Amino acid sequence: MDYEFRTDVTGQIFARFSMDHEAIGHWLNEEVNGNLSLLDEVEQAIAGVKGSERQWQKVGHEYTLWLDGEEVIVRANQLDLEGDEMEDGMFYYDEESLSFCGVEDFLGVLDAYRRFLAER
Repeated sequence: MDYEFRTDVTGQIFARFSMDHEAIGHWLNEEVNGNLSLLDEVEQAIAGVKGSERQWQKVGHEYTLWLDGEEVIVRANQLDLEGDEMEDGMFYYDEESLSFCGVEDFLGVLDAYRRFLAER
């Protein structure tokens, strides 16, 4: 998973992730947005489910973070489109709205995000 953190002209932090992991960047941009207490909560949840079969989720305004002891899923809340019928041959484009990664990789992202914030 490739990613980079930048600040825009207003000083706002912006995370950009490679294909298949774009939703993680969107989650950082929309839900975290520099909120270190949310990162603390997520890291505590990861420690709490590690080595067990428990699961944890955090529903945000735009994205939901779901995790267990091995995997992290970031999913756009707008993907709850059940009941919407589409014409034959049509499909929803959701590559930017759903990402999967391992817990250790995700912890590495959170650590890099914290370091980027500290260096600003």
